[in-house]
Formats: sequence, C-alpha cells, structure tokens
Amino acid sequence: MNTSNDTLYSTFFYGFERDAKADTIILPDPIATYELNTGNFVPVGVISNLGFDSLRNTAVKMEGTKDGQLFYISSRFVSLDSSQSTQVVFDNNLVFSKPGNVALRLITLHLNDQNRSNDTFIQAYKVQVSNDVGVDSILFPIASSRLATESLVKPRISISNYGIAHQSSDFGLNCRILDPKGAIIYDENEQVTLDSAETKTIDFSKSFTLIDTGTYTILARTLLGTDQYLPNDSKTHQFIVYNSSNNELSTVFPEPNKRYIPHQFSDTLRPSIRITKTGEDNLADTGMAYMHINAVNSTYIYTDSISFILNLNTNPDTILIFNKPFNSNIKDSFNTQVWIGSKYDGYKPDDSLAFQFSVMFATDLSHIKDRFEIGPNPTKGDLFIKAKSGNSILHLVIIDSKGKKLIEQNNTAGQSSAKLNMEHLPDGFYFLLLN
Repeated sequence: MNTSNDTLYSTFFYGFERDAKADTIILPDPIATYELNTGNFVPVGVISNLGFDSLRNTAVKMEGTKDGQLFYISSRFVSLDSSQSTQVVFDNNLVFSKPGNVALRLITLHLNDQNRSNDTFIQAYKVQVSNDVGVDSILFPIASSRLATESLVKPRISISNYGIAHQSSDFGLNCRILDPKGAIIYDENEQVTLDSAETKTIDFSKSFTLIDTGTYTILARTLLGTDQYLPNDSKTHQFIVYNSSNNELSTVFPEPNKRYIPHQFSDTLRPSIRITKTGEDNLADTGMAYMHINAVNSTYIYTDSISFILNLNTNPDTILIFNKPFNSNIKDSFNTQVWIGSKYDGYKPDDSLAFQFSVMFATDLSHIKDRFEIGPNPTKGDLFIKAKSGNSILHLVIIDSKGKKLIEQNNTAGQSSAKLNMEHLPDGFYFLLLN
C-alpha cells in the first residue's frame, strides 16, 4: 500500500489586497506642551502598507483641528510595496494657532482601500497661552433689552484671564456705544489687572443718559498689547431704547413769530400752552410749566409758572392757562421762553420753546388783501367784508385808537361774508379785528 501521495498541502495568504494604514505621528512630540503661535514644526507621520498589492502614488494628509475647525492642512503622495512602512514628512510648517486641546489627524486616502478602519490616526496636543485676556460678556445693557429714554446707563463688562501669565500691569478695557444713526456717543476706558484664570466684573465709572429712541450698539474689547489670541478680545450686541413717557410742549399762545395788534385783547389776556402726553407706558405725571417774556425795546417783563397733572388715559392733551395776565397794549417785540419739567418725562428736547412775537400796527396789508375784500374804505355807512379762498368769518370787532370796543358781531359758522353798520360812528380812524 502507498500512502505518500494521499495528502496535498497548500500555502495561501489571508488579508486585504489593498490596505493603507495610518500608524502614528512622530512629530510634533505629543508629550510636550506647546505655546500658542510660538514655533514652527514640520509634521512627520508613519504609514504602512498592510495589503498584498503595492501602493502607488497614494495620497496622505495631515490636518490640525480645534473644536471641529481646521487650522492646518498638508498633503503628500507615497508609494509602498506590501508590508512596507515609511515616514512621511509634510511640506507645510505647522504653527499651533488655536489654544487649549487640539488634535492632529494623519489620514491615508487610497481610493480603493478595502479596510477603512485604520485609515486615520488622531493625536491630541495641549496648547497653552501665556498672555490671553478677553471679554466674557456684556452684563449691562443686556442684549436685546429695552430701556426707556432718559435712563442712566453705566456699562458693566465681565472679563477673564485665559492665559497662564499674571497680568499685574494695567491694561485697558474699552467700551463704545453707537446711537441709532451710528454716531459714537460713549467711548471710555477702564484700567484692569488680572491674575491667571481670574474673572472680574468691571463697572465703568462714567455714565450717560439715553436720549433718542431706536437701536443702539455696544462694543466691549480688551486692549492687552501682548495678547496672543485676539478672537476672544471683544463682544458686541444691540439693545433698544424706547419712549416710555413723554410730555411734549406742542403749542403755545402767544404764537411764535406772529404779529398781534395793540388792544386786540383786553388787559386780562393770559398766556397758555398745550402739553401732549405720549409714550408706550401709561405713566401719570406731575410737573411745572414756566413762561418768561421780556420786551426788546422796553423794560416790560412777564414771568409766571403753573403746576399740572397729566394722565395718558384721561387727558393726553392738556391746555394750561397761566394765572398772570399779559399786557397786550405795549407795542414792542417780545422774546419768549417756555419750558416744562416733570418727573417721568422721557424726552427733554421737546420740553422747551424759545421764540419771538410782536405787538404793533400793520404796515403791510397785502396778506389781508389776499384773504379778504373789505370796503368801501373810507365809509359813511355800511362796511362789507368778504372772505376769499374758502376762508370764513366767525367774529368781527371794531375798536377805536384807544382800544375801546365799539361794535362786535358774531357770524354763523362757515359764513364767508359780513356787513357792519358804522353810520353812527363819528369821523376818525378805526380798527377791524377779524377771526
């Protein structure tokens, strides 16, 4: 019996035909601690061919990442026979430009690789920062907050020292605020020191008052000259300023830039003003109104004040009549100042008026002729008055040169003509007052 040829032995290989592996990263040394933005490094990685087939011009990539953000990338092409390994020196110099925990990734990019599980090797690194301060948050005004006009604002900023070095010398913290038109209305600095890992809340010493309504922008930034990492140096956001409660001095009597006729009013004429209350908040308010009138060419002075109560629901428009009468028989020009003051007034620019009016006889009748036909003049009997261009005549008065009222007549509303009988008056000059 022959048993020598009963068994056949064969040798075969088990594995992948194409399998490029990222083994490790040699440089930079993963044990060392690195300084932010300090030093240039040439990355070196090791890759192996674990497949049966040779690798020809296979791409290999090195990436640096921080929190998913890429800060370094470089590529090379390698060729390897089966079971060979090689070091890959990358062309681009590496700078650790991100602080904290970062990672380098060595990646093989063979298009037909049959084993993807070993294509990437990741190495962690620690990047420290000696000098790094930054703004944590703007604590006041808060982002998207609503502040009433006339609010007093004093910025409050939180800052931290993220570096390992103590900042024992003063450095600047700047706060800048822009109004709704983009104009800089606040630009102040505070001097600060910070120990490593310390956080401080800085209250700015200078405050300012909000005037205009609209959207404001606030920007806070640290000003450390040796700062190695700038992205965390500033914070910015917007806030809203609205009209909470406003008392507007809307109209006034005597009217600005108007000419009145002597004796047009009796000596009991009392000046008046209209205050209009507006605003988003329904705030009742109390205050005082003041009027000062002084004649330009004489010594006559008028001064008076009056208190008021305003409520948006009951009387948004309030007419105040001063107690002291104004002498309207003095022929002169008058400089006038009117102002109001109240507790919850949210907008001061509309609280005062300064203007001039006059009391004197007319020397130019063209503005009257454009609006009325009056005649005959002189007359021995009836005087006819007719309004033009849709004007109406409500009230007519005839006075003499001493201001004495001789004839007074009221018309029906909307009536555009009138007749006055003057035949009983003696010859002389008279004045016609029309409303």
